[in-house]
Amino acid sequence: MLRAASLSLAFSLLATHSWAAPTIQNVTPRGLQIGGVTRITITGSELAAEPQLLLPDDGTAVLVGEAKPNQLQFDVTLPAEAKPGIRTLRVSSATGISAAVKVGVDDLPQAAITASIEQLPIALTGDLTGAQLVKTAFAGKQGDRVVVDVEAQRLGSKLRPVVRLLDERGSQIAFSPQQEAIAGDARLEFILPHDGQYLIQLQDALYKGAGPGYFRMKIGDLHYADLTFPLGVARESTVELEPLSSSLGDTKLTAAAVVDFAPTVSPAITAAHFTGAVPRLLVSQGAEFSEQREKPGERIETPAAPVTINGRFLGENERDEYLVPIEPGKKYRVEVLAQRLGTPVDGVLEVHKSQGGSLGSNDDQPNTSDSGLTFDAPADVSKLLIVLRDLQGRYGPEFVYRIEVTPLSIGDFTLTADSNVWNVPAGGVLTTAVTVKRRGYGGPIELTWDGELENFTLSGATIPAGATATLLSISAKSPGQFEVARLIGKASIGGREVVKNVVVKPSDAGYVTADEVEIGLGVDQHSKLGVALTSAFSSDKLSLGETLTAPVQIVRGAGVTGPVRLKLLTTQVTPQKEVPDPKNAKKKIKVDDVERTLRLAADVIIPADQTDAQVQIATPQDLADHSWDLAIVAELLSADQKQVIATATTSAQRFSLASPIYLQLAGETIFRRSGKLVRAGGFQGAATISVSGLPEGATAEPVEVPADKSDYTIEIKLPAGVSTAALANVKVTATSKTGEADVTSNAVEISLPIAPQ
Repeated sequence: MLRAASLSLAFSLLATHSWAAPTIQNVTPRGLQIGGVTRITITGSELAAEPQLLLPDDGTAVLVGEAKPNQLQFDVTLPAEAKPGIRTLRVSSATGISAAVKVGVDDLPQAAITASIEQLPIALTGDLTGAQLVKTAFAGKQGDRVVVDVEAQRLGSKLRPVVRLLDERGSQIAFSPQQEAIAGDARLEFILPHDGQYLIQLQDALYKGAGPGYFRMKIGDLHYADLTFPLGVARESTVELEPLSSSLGDTKLTAAAVVDFAPTVSPAITAAHFTGAVPRLLVSQGAEFSEQREKPGERIETPAAPVTINGRFLGENERDEYLVPIEPGKKYRVEVLAQRLGTPVDGVLEVHKSQGGSLGSNDDQPNTSDSGLTFDAPADVSKLLIVLRDLQGRYGPEFVYRIEVTPLSIGDFTLTADSNVWNVPAGGVLTTAVTVKRRGYGGPIELTWDGELENFTLSGATIPAGATATLLSISAKSPGQFEVARLIGKASIGGREVVKNVVVKPSDAGYVTADEVEIGLGVDQHSKLGVALTSAFSSDKLSLGETLTAPVQIVRGAGVTGPVRLKLLTTQVTPQKEVPDPKNAKKKIKVDDVERTLRLAADVIIPADQTDAQVQIATPQDLADHSWDLAIVAELLSADQKQVIATATTSAQRFSLASPIYLQLAGETIFRRSGKLVRAGGFQGAATISVSGLPEGATAEPVEVPADKSDYTIEIKLPAGVSTAALANVKVTATSKTGEADVTSNAVEISLPIAPQ
């Protein structure tokens, strides 16, 4: 269905490229205290336009002093019931919302790194790059339990921390390298052997710390939990969890029922001085099964696939065996998640027929030590025997894992977007692409916010059947609004509702993280550029091989000057073709196939003193027969046209094909046109008849008309594949001489249908 262009001007800023939106470069300190007030300094750019701070758990922030474009100070208060862990904050202003930055949240006093610590526990923020060695000292007593937890990688820093604890003689008494269970950070735990001064040293693992190298070093009688059993929960279910790799002892944790479609959830933590990230639980929409064995080696039957199995190794060289009911003759995927979730399991996977006979095995997959296997279940197999063991036969409470058993015969899809910062212009729209990768499902997909989001509305929220993307237009009802939200897609497949998060810049983690689905939504009240169609398209149809004309007007913000370049944004994946490599004649390279691409027929740059233009949208001859979304993109350029300063888009328009067929001649076409040369009284000179306006490859030999003749026939030859649009300006003229002077007749336009005469 066509979403008609507005006849009045409506302007929009593409916020992902907006130079006016706030950006955060650093936050000091990198932590916030629960139940207390923390003064933080934020550095960055474009920060001063009515700044606000987006905080977790109903935290409040009071601006300290004057807001500067490159620096803000806030006094942040978090309530006593705020949740500890690694959380995010953003800056919102009159020009939009920033990307998220990670900070630690706990009940510790926050301070800058110092050479001497007066009181524990404490959280110290610092910066370390290159071969630096950061030191800090504290006084301890015999029997004190001391945890030193360094957060760097978990906060987005490039520091690879290694931490040492030394006694007053300079002897190392505890050490921690980078640990996979805490995302490559370092943490040591030690009981002090005697009263005295103790020294903590922090360094980069290779003495080559890259920037940014910020870190938080937390010191004291701290508590932590890195994992739980099980590692995941089913949506809308409340589960009791056992903390693992933990200092919480026999304490049980609870994960409350998830009513939305968040990909992960964390249990509630009430322990004092909790440090680090709260355990992450994967949320599934299918069956979750947790291993409960009467004795080691016992074979257990699970619910039918699709199912996720949560298990662990509690004995040396243990082999865990599961019987999983399946549908015979279908394709299945068995995937192990362990090391990617921070557990030490190095799994070896085997899949067998329940009645005997192997269907395959796997140790490692590319980029991970977790195993996985795809296979076709034979027609006589109704149950799979899935066997998992650790490569080295290791075991222990923290040797936990998940096995996902998925039938690939069930239709599915994944959704992606390019950015998780969407700044919408006040009174306008932001247009951005959401793409879909389908597996066995070609029907429509409805996009919607996960939960209520009244201020930001969507259009183009249906990905049509067969389409690979939609151009989604987002508008804001009022200025000064901001949200952090998730976008989801819903479809009915085989009688069941399938819901997927729209993922931004997917990682290779093997699962969807919260960071990949959270979208910051802001409103830009000071757009630098706007663009709109000044009238609606004449049709919602695209004709193969033809062009569509659109009148465009741009508006530059107050005080903004410069040329504007127009482009076309579409839902088409640019086709590729192979051409000879200019650097090596024996090889071929892939390049964009422009002739098969929806595109502007010609480059359009609107000069700095103009606001209006017309664009022609060229439709290729072999475009697929389904709906296509188009939008015009305007780029404000620097005076030398080498830099894009700001970008804006129109709302998206949806088109279908006027016809799925296109006629193209395979050989040369010959036209013959006859006519009469009329001479003025008294003029008897010879004349030459010629043709102009022919496309490249077309020919028409000039025809001589003698002085005593007036009739002529001219022959026009057209190459194969020429379009009617390329013949729009073909004209015939006659030239002659009067004395020594050349004279030219009127020009006669001729119509050349693509058919031989």
